Amino acid sequence: MKINYMKSSIIIILTILGFLLIYNNTYADNNEKQYIEIKIFTGELNGAGTDMDIRLILTNGDGLSTIYINDVSQYISGNAFERASVDKFSYLVPYDCNFTLAEIKIENPSQNLIQDDWYLEKIEVKEKDGTHYTFPFNRWIRHRYTINVKSKTPIINKEIRSYSAYGEVHTGDKRGAGTNANVYMTLYTENGEGPPIKLNTRISGNAFERGDIDKFSFSYEYFKEIKYINISHDNKGAGAGWFLDKININGIIFPCNCWIEGDGNGRSLNPK
Repeated sequence: MKINYMKSSIIIILTILGFLLIYNNTYADNNEKQYIEIKIFTGELNGAGTDMDIRLILTNGDGLSTIYINDVSQYISGNAFERASVDKFSYLVPYDCNFTLAEIKIENPSQNLIQDDWYLEKIEVKEKDGTHYTFPFNRWIRHRYTINVKSKTPIINKEIRSYSAYGEVHTGDKRGAGTNANVYMTLYTENGEGPPIKLNTRISGNAFERGDIDKFSFSYEYFKEIKYINISHDNKGAGAGWFLDKININGIIFPCNCWIEGDGNGRSLNPK
């Protein structure tokens, strides 16, 4: 009887030890890994979206540790990288990487010969401990011929705050002053160059008609000072030339009083 009791006790003890071993291994494994949250912002410009195969390469500050995220679209539900979209996903990385993100590179390993450019606004990365990185790009990723497009210097531990701003577009009172083209505005603030904002989609009715004042609002990264703005259009449609009188943003006047026409028609406007 005592022998059977001892055998039963040994079996119970071994079972408990086995359970604890499995639990500890699982706990350790979970502790050695962490999820990072990634947001990818595609710009508003016409044709900004893409069907390219995108690879992200995250590089540590010491240049020794690198994370490769292949075929990013597989982690995103629905259609990825559509114009004016924000794609979010989580990615599991080894905890022992001790990452202090310094750079993100973009690669397109696809051999597809079809032209398919992509306008990337920015990428945000948030680590398990709450450290937040913002990598501004604000540029076109040009098909497969663009290799290792590097991000600009990241903004670390600064959750980008957005707020609502308002503006007015004053089209001049001249013959043929109006336009049906798509108009874009880019702000240059103390934070640097922002993404192009498509104004047409923020104005109700027919925008940019002769003598009109078109009001619009938009969400933008918090800024204290607008150094200057750039205004342009895509020159689409008959008589696309546009006579812009001025732009008002949050009460700040940016005079133009000039024609904006032809290809490559961007104008830089300084505050009055």
